[in-house]
Amino acid sequence: MPPLPGWVGYAVTIVTQVGIPTVFACVLLWFVLTGLASTLKHIEELEDERATILGGMQSRLVEMQAKLVDSLDRQTAEMVRLLDANVAANQAIAAKINQIGTRKPPEQH
Repeated sequence: MPPLPGWVGYAVTIVTQVGIPTVFACVLLWFVLTGLASTLKHIEELEDERATILGGMQSRLVEMQAKLVDSLDRQTAEMVRLLDANVAANQAIAAKINQIGTRKPPEQH
C-alpha cells in the first residue's frame, strides 16, 4: 500500500498504532482543554471588571460613611445644645417653684 499524502497518513498511522478509543480520548481532551482555557480567560476578564466595580463601590461607600458620620456629629451637637437648654429651663422653673413655696401664705381672718 502506498503511503497516504499529507496529514492523513500521519492520522492513519497514529490510529493504527494506539487505537481508536485512545485517539477519541485525546481529541476530546484537546477540545476540553481548549474550551477550558477560553472559559478561564473569560472568568479572568469578568474578575477584572468585578474588581473595578467593587473598587468604585468601596470609594463611594467610604465617602457616604464620612458624610453620615459628619451628619451624626452635627445632630449630636444639636441634641446636646437642646438638652442643655432644657435643663436650664427646668432649673429656672424649679427655682421659681421654690420661691413660691418659701413665701408665707397670707393669713386668713
